[in-house]
Amino acid sequence: MPTLQIQLDAQEWEPLKELAARLGCTEADVARRLLRQVLMRVSPPSAEWQQRWDALLQQVHQYTARIPPEEVEADITAAFEEYRRECGS
Repeated sequence: MPTLQIQLDAQEWEPLKELAARLGCTEADVARRLLRQVLMRVSPPSAEWQQRWDALLQQVHQYTARIPPEEVEADITAAFEEYRRECGS
């Protein structure tokens, strides 16, 4: 995996550090997420990728229509808590 090193001044570092603490992950994780979001906006996915994504979403929506919203919310909450534990918070 390629590595990128950047230098941040205090005005950039502190908000990044605070956000990482709130999300329960590392500063590098937050930077990766932010970069991924920017790149997706600048470079939209291919038509084939979009079609596959739309088909997947349709399958998920068909499946989850049978599941009570409370159960979905409980699963999301449990997954987020597991993620936070894995990130070390």
